[in-house]
This record gives sequence, C-alpha cells and structure tokens, in this order.
Amino acid sequence: MGLNISEGTNELTKRKEEFTEQLSAGEQIEKDGLETDRIAASIDTSGLDSSTIETTRQVTSDLSSAFTEKISEVQKQVEKTSDVVKENISALGETQEQVDENARKYSEMAGVSEIGKAAADSGRSKMESDSQEYRNLIQENETQMEKAEEDVENMSSSIKSLFKR
Repeated sequence: MGLNISEGTNELTKRKEEFTEQLSAGEQIEKDGLETDRIAASIDTSGLDSSTIETTRQVTSDLSSAFTEKISEVQKQVEKTSDVVKENISALGETQEQVDENARKYSEMAGVSEIGKAAADSGRSKMESDSQEYRNLIQENETQMEKAEEDVENMSSSIKSLFKR
C-alpha cells in the first residue's frame, strides 16, 4: 500500500522526531561515557596492592560493558526506526510509480484530440509536480535515515574506544 504526500510528510516528521530522541539519548550516553572515562583515567593505582588494582580493572571493565550495552540499545532503536523508514520509502516509491503512470496517461490523452487537451495537459503537469514531491520525500527519508545511522555508529565507536587501559 502506498503513501500519499500528506501521509509521507507526516511519517517523515514522526521518524525525524524518533531519530532526534534516539540520537539525543546516544549523545548523552557518549558524553557521560567520556566524562566517566576521564575520571577513571585519573585513578592512580601506583603503590596499591594487586587486589585493589584488580578491583580498579574490574570496575573499568564493568563501566565499559555498561556504556557499550546502553549505546547498543540506542543502535537497535535507530535500526527499528530505519526499518520503518525503509517501508515508508517503498510505499512512497509505489505511489510515485502510480503518479508517473497517470502522468503518462494524461500525456497520451492530450495527444488524442484538441478537445480536452488543456485539461489533460493540466493533469499531466499536476502529476509530474506530485511525482517530484514524492522523489523529494524519498530523498529526505533516505538522507535522514543515513545520517542517523552514521551518527549512532560514530557514537558507538566512540564508546567502544573508552576505558581501554
């Protein structure tokens, strides 16, 4: 089932809001991770016994796991939203194909007779305009999805690089 322009615009707005919330959560996790890593790096273990040093290593490992798990949750949310965006892109593409086919039919009608040619040309022109709107919506969805996926991947890489001592 296709999406019309209004539905496609509404879906784009909803997914943009979801991506924004997800990326905001990811940014907070990254910020907290960086600060926690900074503090952990300042812990001086020189002169401490092996048991205390091992505790410090274990806490650092646990911190790494906790932050990695949290950013993985955000990645999964972004992936779910991306799946919805991909469905929307497909639905918009189906509707665009239908609109393009209608534009061809209006063009064909305009060539039959001078009677009604202006109306058929007007219909063709409107269909071509709508088709461009569909292409724009598809492009916006793709761009939004790709940026969110890239941003969360960068956050994940940043988190995974923390607590490595």
